[in-house]
Amino acid sequence: MHPQQRTVNPNKLADKHERPLFIIHLILSTLFWLTIIALTLGKALIYAAIFAVSYLFTQSGLIAWIKGNGIKVSDEQFPDLYEHFKNCCVVLGIKQQPGIYLINGGGIMNAFAARFLGKHWVVLHSDIVDALSENPEAVNFYIGHELGHIRSGHLLLGPYLWPSGILPLIGPAYSRAREYSCDQFGRACCKNSRSAVQGLTALAAGRKRWLSTDIPAYTCQAYESSGFWMSFHELVADYPWLSKRAMRLHDPDDSLPPHHKLSWLLALFVPRLGKGGMVLAIIALIGVLAGIALPAYQSYTMRAKQLQSNEQTQSSASNASRVFDDDQTAPEALPAKQAPSAHEAPDREPAQATSANLNFTLDQRIQAAAGVIKNSTPEMIDVYTRFDGVEAGPGPKISLTYTLVNVSASNQLPAELFNTAFGPLLKKSSCGSQLLKPLIDEQVSILHHYRGQGGFQIGTIAIDRNSCAL
Repeated sequence: MHPQQRTVNPNKLADKHERPLFIIHLILSTLFWLTIIALTLGKALIYAAIFAVSYLFTQSGLIAWIKGNGIKVSDEQFPDLYEHFKNCCVVLGIKQQPGIYLINGGGIMNAFAARFLGKHWVVLHSDIVDALSENPEAVNFYIGHELGHIRSGHLLLGPYLWPSGILPLIGPAYSRAREYSCDQFGRACCKNSRSAVQGLTALAAGRKRWLSTDIPAYTCQAYESSGFWMSFHELVADYPWLSKRAMRLHDPDDSLPPHHKLSWLLALFVPRLGKGGMVLAIIALIGVLAGIALPAYQSYTMRAKQLQSNEQTQSSASNASRVFDDDQTAPEALPAKQAPSAHEAPDREPAQATSANLNFTLDQRIQAAAGVIKNSTPEMIDVYTRFDGVEAGPGPKISLTYTLVNVSASNQLPAELFNTAFGPLLKKSSCGSQLLKPLIDEQVSILHHYRGQGGFQIGTIAIDRNSCAL
């Protein structure tokens, strides 16, 4: 058996902070998504689906680029490198081997793992492979590190954990803990810790100088990171300092230098966005704001439609009013007390009659107007607005009541927006109505009451003679 064809327990390789931080992230992100779904009445799921499709296309582009421009490593193509890869999979207990590709890094020495539709890939930059040609064993560190990301499921819940991932302190801390964990996966794939540290040191010393780097001296540099500024910049970063990673690789049991106490306070105010995080932040923020703002916008436009419908209703009422004016016959809704007969003396002289110049009392005409509105207004003014009824009096007023069926207690319309949206239009429709304007001129108030689901009060718009005079 090859000396590397042993197996290790992956659970023992994970950094001690990774699991607790993962649980915290999972809880916070779940609470965030449930809250957003509740606030948007489920509409956030639509934006989540749109984001998922966008993310799918982005990932597909990455995988297509890797397959189209990289070289697939296999038994026929770079068999020595593929042998290292297979041995690392055995050591880490990975039965279903991911694909592995070699690409030109353009001078960048790195490696990364990718996931798409349930499949995984490990991608090595040719620069790091060439740089470590003096010690090919050190390449195992990079292979094992990326396999660690796959073995630990780090590529699975990235978008779901994004809300908690941008939080200060815990977001970067979880990212750094994963790097420490995967470093140990890389170390497990090497024959000894020195090869692993040399592989990591190449990132710091370059493609040639890594071979002559004094490893113990380099790991001692980690103690210089306890100052305020180095501590702060590490606390807000996704990756630990290379010197600290080398120290942990050299001896996993070593205690890392602590961060400066005051640096924690400043780092508390710096959110984590990470690589590509700004793009994700913008996309997610747009989706969240759209999900919250859409119901309010729909309510606003719905009110505009309702007011247009109200003007149409007033037009119907105006026709009834003209019939009332022409023959001085009360509508069917007039109460039992009829207009005075010819032999009865009117309450006032003709010159003192109402503005409609009718021989009916003000109370009678209020009752008649309420009847016209009741008979001419449909139950559903539109898909959002239900007409609940109209009441004459008590006193000189007419009260109209509506229910906005898509407004709930958890999605209330702000009073300021309600008054701004309804006030001018209701004033225009009421003060311009041939049915209501004569009554308003005689100090009759027209009250428009709006309620939401469950009967809670949204607001009331009162139109009187002073309102029409403005």
